[in-house]
Amino acid sequence: MEEEKNFIHLAIRQGFLTAEKAQLCKNLQQEEGPFFQKKIWEIVLAKQWMEEEDIQILLQDKESKRLLFGGYEVKSILGEGGLGVVYLAKQLSMKRYVALKVLYSKWMKDMEFRKRFLLEARVAGKLSHPNLIQVFDIGYDQGRYYFSMEYVKGKTVDEMIERDEPLPLDKALDIALQTLDALDYIWSKNLVHRDIKPSNIIINMQDVAKLGDFGFVKAEMNEKFSTDDFVLGTPDYMSPEQAMGKETLDYRSDIYSLGSTLYRMLTASVPYDGSESMVIKQHIKAAIPSPKTLNPSLPDGVCTIIEKMMAKSPQDRYQNYEDLKRDMLLVKQGSQPKVARIDAGKSTIARAEELSAILLPDFYKMESKIVAFRYREYFYQAVIFILCILLLILLFTGTK
Repeated sequence: MEEEKNFIHLAIRQGFLTAEKAQLCKNLQQEEGPFFQKKIWEIVLAKQWMEEEDIQILLQDKESKRLLFGGYEVKSILGEGGLGVVYLAKQLSMKRYVALKVLYSKWMKDMEFRKRFLLEARVAGKLSHPNLIQVFDIGYDQGRYYFSMEYVKGKTVDEMIERDEPLPLDKALDIALQTLDALDYIWSKNLVHRDIKPSNIIINMQDVAKLGDFGFVKAEMNEKFSTDDFVLGTPDYMSPEQAMGKETLDYRSDIYSLGSTLYRMLTASVPYDGSESMVIKQHIKAAIPSPKTLNPSLPDGVCTIIEKMMAKSPQDRYQNYEDLKRDMLLVKQGSQPKVARIDAGKSTIARAEELSAILLPDFYKMESKIVAFRYREYFYQAVIFILCILLLILLFTGTK
């Protein structure tokens, strides 16, 4: 009984369970009666609220009620991403708080995801810039890969856009400029971030923007990862060429994503709505909705900048860091940007049709693979369900 209390205490403290879920587990346990009671962690596992490896980690040190992982004492969960969970942890040797990213156990057997996780750590670990989250250490413990990084106390841009309220123009441009500085440094190292979005930008207590999450980073000399079945990135902010799953992305893809992020900051809305596949198609060929429609107070100058950043063709976007920074600063000072306003047809419709003729066959080929994969999954689930029904029928008739 004491062991289960300790388990619940740790699971709630680490963020695996809420108090409500813990109470539900206790209720289910009581309903089973004293002779058939499952352990609390068995119920949690059956509910798929935790993975078996995480349960074993929590059970390892039930006496001290401390969760130790590779020289780090885990305090709580900060968030979860595509590759792993991020904890707030204390590095015991340095007596400092860090963010500890641990690869999901389900990806440990997948060589491609292991490589991508380790690549993120090694690439980010070699970078040092005031507007980047610093990576400190990489390791392996209890059958899981992990890396530690700078813990930034603050809010993500996503969290700052509360109650669907846009950010003030000066604030949004300041965040975009700081992020652009970080990107310029990344680009100078022949890297492309590929996942610029509000949730990957944290603003600390001193109003310094910190860009993180290099899970989809692309380096010219690094190993290539398969994209046969998946598009890497976040659909709401990805460039048309990234939406097509193209390998040859450059810094202009990040410019598009930063433009989408600026759009969100100033309108509290993403450029395109709909299902993932619909959003991807719209990034490829749909006209950019005017930010002014959602926020009439915006000056024409910032709308011109966003349109330029989000042009369908990379050739129609800003071609360097200096020009984009210059125009952002001009608008911030109340002046007009120097870039000429893009013809709406060229940037969003005519150019899109030109791209579609070249790229859409690849897109539909890729989309058909994803659909086929999902239907195969549904088919296998249906077969398993039917077999279970047949087994129950056989057992029932056999008993009779």
